[in-house]
Parts: sequence; C-alpha cells; structure tokens
Amino acid sequence: MGIIHVLDKSIAELIAAGEVVERPSSAIKELVENAIDAGATAITIEIQKGGMSFMRVTDNGCGFYPEDVKNAFLRHATSKVQKAEDLDAISTMGFRGEALASIAAVSRVELLSRREDAVEGVRYVIDASEEVSCEPAGCPVGTTLVIRDLFYNTPARLKFLKKDSSEANAVTGIVEKIALVYPHISFRLIRDGEEKLHTPGDGQQLSAIYAVFGRDFAAGLLPVDYTMNGISVKGFVSKPHKARANRSMQNFYVNHRYVKSRTCAVALEEGFKHAVMVGRFPACVLDVCIPAQSVDVNVHPAKIEVRFENEKPIFDLVYFAVKNALRTGDVTVEGKIEKSVAPVRQKDSVKERMSAQEFQRIFGEKTAESIGKKAGESSSFKAAGAQKPEKKDSSFLLSALEDGSSKWISFDVSPSHSENGNPAQEKGKVYSPNHWTKGRLLDVEVEDDLLPQRLSKENTSLDEMPAVSPQKSVSNSVPEEKEEAGSLEQQTIDSVAEPYENLRYIGEIFHTYILFEGENRLVLVDKHAAHER
Repeated sequence: MGIIHVLDKSIAELIAAGEVVERPSSAIKELVENAIDAGATAITIEIQKGGMSFMRVTDNGCGFYPEDVKNAFLRHATSKVQKAEDLDAISTMGFRGEALASIAAVSRVELLSRREDAVEGVRYVIDASEEVSCEPAGCPVGTTLVIRDLFYNTPARLKFLKKDSSEANAVTGIVEKIALVYPHISFRLIRDGEEKLHTPGDGQQLSAIYAVFGRDFAAGLLPVDYTMNGISVKGFVSKPHKARANRSMQNFYVNHRYVKSRTCAVALEEGFKHAVMVGRFPACVLDVCIPAQSVDVNVHPAKIEVRFENEKPIFDLVYFAVKNALRTGDVTVEGKIEKSVAPVRQKDSVKERMSAQEFQRIFGEKTAESIGKKAGESSSFKAAGAQKPEKKDSSFLLSALEDGSSKWISFDVSPSHSENGNPAQEKGKVYSPNHWTKGRLLDVEVEDDLLPQRLSKENTSLDEMPAVSPQKSVSNSVPEEKEEAGSLEQQTIDSVAEPYENLRYIGEIFHTYILFEGENRLVLVDKHAAHER
C-alpha cells in the first residue's frame, strides 16, 4: 500500500500561506504593493496590537470590478502576468497572484472596493479561505482591505510571533522603506490610534526622507543623479561627517523595489573609502533604474533579493555616482561660534580668566622657567640653609587678585642654586593686567578642567596658595651668567610673542578651539594642545 497522498486543499493553502505571510508586516507589504500597482496616490495603513488583531489598508486606486473580487482571492490569480514571456520583464510590484489568497487562508478578511465609473461598490467577506458574503455596498473610490485575527487558525505560527511592539516596529519599517522611493504617494501610518508617519506626497524625495527620518538626517545628505551605459541611479547619500555606526540606514532599490544588494552596498562603501572614518558607514537612499529584462526579481519568496544579468555595470554605476556626488556636493562641516559668557562666581565653581597675551605667555613658551624669566624683571629666592630642600616639579598654582574680580595663573619654576651651592625655590609671580604695557588686553575663559596640572580644590584652597609680591628683587646669590642668559632668552621670547600681539578674542568653537582675530588673519588656539604645553 502506497504512503504518498495528495494534501487537502486547506492544508496546502496553509503551507503556501506560510511562505508569503510570515508576520503582520508581510501582509502589509503585499497589500501596499497592490495599492501602488492600482495607481493610488494616497495610502493609509492602520494597525492595532502590532497587526495581530486588526490591520486596514485604504487606497484611492482604480478599485475592483465586482466580477473580479472572488477571483482575486484564488491562488495564482493576477492581472499583471498573461504569458510566460511577461516574467522576463516584470515592471509591477506584484506578479505571483498569491498575496490575497495567502492572507485569506490565515485570517478573516473584509474587502470594500469601487471603481470611479461605478455607481456602487462591492463588499466581500472571506474567513479562512471560505466565502462568507458578497454584496453591493456604498464606498469611496478605491479599495479598503480589513484583516482581523491573523493566524487565528494556525496556533503553531501564532506562538512564534514576537511581542506586539516588535511586530508594530516591523510594520513601521516596511512602510517607511516603501514611502522613501514613492514620494508622489502620500503614506499615512496609524498605530494603535496614533499617527506615526505621514508623507506629503508632493513628488519630492527629500520631503519623504524628511518625513521618515527627520530633519537632521535630511540636512546631511548629498543628491545623487548619475547615468552610465543606459542605466541610472538617483537618490541621496549622507555627507562623510554624517556617517553612521552601522549599515542600517543604507536603503537600496531596483526599479522602485526595496532590495538587499551586496553589490550596491560594496560599491557605496568603496566610493566613500578614505572619506569616512574606519568603523563608520555611509547612509543612503539610492534607486537603481535598469531595464526590466536585465534583472530577475523572482528569486526570493519575499521578493527582497534580485539577480542581475551583469553585476559589474551596477557596481560601476553606484561607485562612480557616489564619487561624483562627493566631488561636486557641499561636504563642508558647519560650526557654530558662540561667545563665552562670564559665569557668576560661586563658592563651588570658580571660572579662571586670563588675558590673551597672558594665555600666549603661559602656554606658548616651551618651559615654565623661560616664562618666569620673561615675566619678572626680578625674582626672589629663599635660601634653604643647610637643610636639603624637597624636590618640587614645575607646577601651576592659582592665586587670586586682591580685589577678587578675576583670577590669574602663577607657577613655580625649577629650583635655582645659590652661590654656596644650596638650591632655592623660586615662587612665580601673580600676574595682573597692569603688568602688560603692549597690545590690547582681552579676557579669555579657560575651563577648570583644562588648566594644566591644576591643584585640586580639596587639597589646596585659595587662601593657602603661596603668592609672592612682584616687587621683590633677585637675590645677590644669582651668578652673573644667569642674568646674561635670561636677557638673551627674553629677547628671543619677545620676538616670538610679537605675532600674537593686538589680537581680539572672538569666541570658541567645538569646545576645542579659541578664536582670535588680527588685522588680516584668524588665529586658532587648540586648548588641548595648549594644555599639553
């Protein structure tokens, strides 16, 4: 006795439906594509509980003839393919005739449709592939399809679905990807009574991108429009500095159909090579227009993969289109310059302020010792006697002015040696604006955490910090050759400091660069580099 037998029609339909309708987003994709093929200019998608309990797709397309409604829910029934040769040049979104039959096999479906030249429409209800009713009804031009209780008769499929929010996000993703490449169609997505997406349908692709991804993403795009050897690509790519951390924002289309193409992805990233950082990926919305006979879209159940007759021209097309966009587009980075505002002095937070020339004096010279020699015409040395002094590295100290209006930076220089060979420490001078006689004095805010080797507030208070009066003279124990060396260094420093005189403070950009304006130049000071100095 043989063991092979023909499956019942109901079982065969459930198996076939599983290949087409995997989850609610699969059903939405098929219905939206049918609406596009019907010539709709406005499509509304409504879902509840992730699409598990309720889905409705409404369009203003051509609508159904009443005599075609029943046939539309039969398997392999379609108006888009008439003969075998038509499969070699598919130009419509749908062509297999399986969508409605598969959806009706695993849910409860209600259809309302009317053509523009008809007085009345038709209402058709089908439950698990079984017809319930078919009657005339009043309805607007176009088609409305309502799907309830998806997978209610297939518990095995139902239990493997994800939670409602995940399924709703999948539906949103499908609608967004379709909306990006059909800017002349107004898409509206309503999720649990809340509108999540609404594209204007004005025919401008940038408007659709703005509606889907937002203003920041749309503002960082470069237009692409390139034709080569009879094929073309249009769309947008991101500017190099707007590259993403992953490839999720790369959207490729072939003849307005969303696809996953390794060829296009590699060509895109090769075009951006050396323009983006390693580990960053460009974003794009690119639509490749190719003759229908040169691409096969009937290689995947979800029609998300395609096969090109020759992949080399496609790679070259995308690659050179991206290169051309980067060469001709505006890839400059805009920075906002804001002038610093002096904060109110508080007990817990004290901002450090210094003049522009003071900034150059402290951070522009190579050693703290040379700074001390130039700043003070005289320095005081404190003899250590017979005791061996503690070794102290050059460090910056903070000391307040007597009037408390602002704070200036002082420093300790390396220890010098007296005539008797005992080292002595020199304490740096507390600089004030009156110390300078050349150039115009300007206040520059320096953030606390950027001051080099700043003593922590917890360890040293302002009152405890040493300050030496600038009127103290140099001890007689300093050798004469030290004075000669100091005068030579001062001449060198004066010559170096001249280019930085008469600068006007403008502001700060990127929290990194301080801007000064001269007569015919702009000077940028890198705070971090100055910190290292």
